[in-house]
Amino acid sequence: MTREVPPTIASTVGAIISSIRRVLYVFQGITNTTVGALELEFDDGRTILVDSGGDGESLSVVTHAWKDPFADDLSAENRDFVAKSGKWTSVDVSRDPEYAHFIGAKVNTAEPIQAPNGKIVGVLFWTSTGNIRAEVEADDLYVQVD
Repeated sequence: MTREVPPTIASTVGAIISSIRRVLYVFQGITNTTVGALELEFDDGRTILVDSGGDGESLSVVTHAWKDPFADDLSAENRDFVAKSGKWTSVDVSRDPEYAHFIGAKVNTAEPIQAPNGKIVGVLFWTSTGNIRAEVEADDLYVQVD
């Protein structure tokens, strides 16, 4: 099978990363950093959001920032739900030790990760300062950096 690079992924090659956010689940003040979407913003103002697709198997890549559905004034019912269950929250990880070295890095290559069935399940960004791997597994997006 060919490893055709989707345009949204290919467009990152040559771009300089200016910030990195993760969309992480927060419950009672505790943030689960194990899984969650990855948002890269580039110095030219573009943003890509990498997440698990609607089928729970494939990768979704869109060219806009994540929008928090619970950001606006919440109804009493929604406030109660968030208090009892938590919510997904955008977290700027640009200064975190595992991500900080990517700020100012150039994306040299962006390769899709393909499952045996041909679905694109992840992406590997090779940058001038290290690698970022984002891959869908069982409806969640896992991110590894080095």
